[in-house]
Amino acid sequence: MVIRAIPFLRHGGGNSVLEAVAAGVPMLTWPKVHDQFVNERLIADVLGIGDRLWPHGAGLRSEDYEKHEVIPADDVARALLTFMHPGGPGDVMRTRVMDLASKSHAAIAGGSSHQDLHRLVNDLMAAKGGRS
Repeated sequence: MVIRAIPFLRHGGGNSVLEAVAAGVPMLTWPKVHDQFVNERLIADVLGIGDRLWPHGAGLRSEDYEKHEVIPADDVARALLTFMHPGGPGDVMRTRVMDLASKSHAAIAGGSSHQDLHRLVNDLMAAKGGRS
């Protein structure tokens, strides 16, 4: 069940990002390793569809990793309130991610990949019919 009033709290892996965008839900990121830091930057800084829980640059790559292993409850509450406060940054993030969600749905239903696959099947069927 997806509740659109609050964000997904995610590590920021690629699949999590795609799921959240497709559902039209903003994200709170908690990256630990690998591509999660790049995805966090995309979510928070480039697309503006979420916010980070850790201070910028924290995580396994940080010298202060152990200090950021557990996120204080006050930081989680602050981040959630950002999304729940009417007229606040959360509303802007929600609007942006809903726009991306509608674009992603438009790309799926009858989108280019769907059309290409349909053409391929039709071409294969025609080729099979031509040989018989």
